[in-house]
Amino acid sequence: YQRRVRGFSKFRSLQCSFVFLIPLLIERISQQKSSDQKKTTVLKKPMETNQINPSKMVSFAKQLGHNEQKIRDKALLLVEDFLRSKGEIKLPALDLLKLWKALYYCLWMTDKPIIQIDLATKLSKLIHIYKESPKLAYRFISYFWRIMVREWNLLDGFRLDKFYSLMRFVIRESLQYGKDRKWDKISWQSFSNVMKDEILDPKKTKNRGIVIHVLDIFWEEVEKVHDGWLGELSSELIMKFIGPFLRYLAQVEQEEDIEIVKSFFVKFLDRLLRKHSSKLKQSNSPIPEKVVSLIEQISTKLFDIASSKVGVLDENRDYIYDLRKTYDSAFRGLSKETKKRKLSTDEDERKSKKAKLEEEVTEKNTESVDTE
Repeated sequence: YQRRVRGFSKFRSLQCSFVFLIPLLIERISQQKSSDQKKTTVLKKPMETNQINPSKMVSFAKQLGHNEQKIRDKALLLVEDFLRSKGEIKLPALDLLKLWKALYYCLWMTDKPIIQIDLATKLSKLIHIYKESPKLAYRFISYFWRIMVREWNLLDGFRLDKFYSLMRFVIRESLQYGKDRKWDKISWQSFSNVMKDEILDPKKTKNRGIVIHVLDIFWEEVEKVHDGWLGELSSELIMKFIGPFLRYLAQVEQEEDIEIVKSFFVKFLDRLLRKHSSKLKQSNSPIPEKVVSLIEQISTKLFDIASSKVGVLDENRDYIYDLRKTYDSAFRGLSKETKKRKLSTDEDERKSKKAKLEEEVTEKNTESVDTE
């Protein structure tokens, strides 16, 4: 009996002590919950402002790569609204890569040429969402070119045409964006960085097809964006356009790529001469001084690159010197023609002046005879 009483008393004392500890435990648990909530709120803040929610990115990818066209069109509208809602916020690089890969497969899944061209124009015009910030606009387009370089070797022959047209439209809208901003310093620097780092990078050997396509269409798109581009654009801006191509010519390693870029410059020279020779045949006016000075500037720039000690491969110097000879010979021929045409025009002006003076003298003589 005494043992039972002692055991009961011990149990009672433990129960009382546990009752006193319960509120302390409750306070401790509540403090831990509040600290955990603060940590989660701190972690969720950058997700709301900067990063794309992973569940939203998964839904974008599923809808953009869907079999049905209606679902893909709705998903593209959602992507446009999402980019407009972000505004001037700089999205992370990984999110932009995921987004462009989803848009890439959206075009991959489309059939029929008219629908493909429509979608390609919509994708190329996404750059105009960033109207106020050219750095973000061209950064957004740079990730498109990264995806194209990654996926280029996986393309089959049936899907090449629609991606060729997409690259053409992206270059056109990139030029149009710069034209709308009157090619200020920021827009020009960001555009040239995209050309140098993403398209015309000599270290990237997998994108030869992309480089060949860009070299074929570049001046065509410049003419489409800038009507009468030689009269509208200054020679300084044209030299800036040529700068990334000159850098690629100086640093590319494979001989085939050197020949491709060399043909690009030869075609550009032919383009200049054809455009003005057809006009000059109709009217006997001399060749514009702007064309002659532009050809002279390109030839001097080629000579400076070939003779420089830094930034040029030794194997490429002979190719650059040969290209410089073609430009130099064209410049000398044009300068001679301009001198001849100026002399001929001066002689024509003198003859016309003499004819006018003779007519005036004859008129005065007839008037004097009539008065007599």
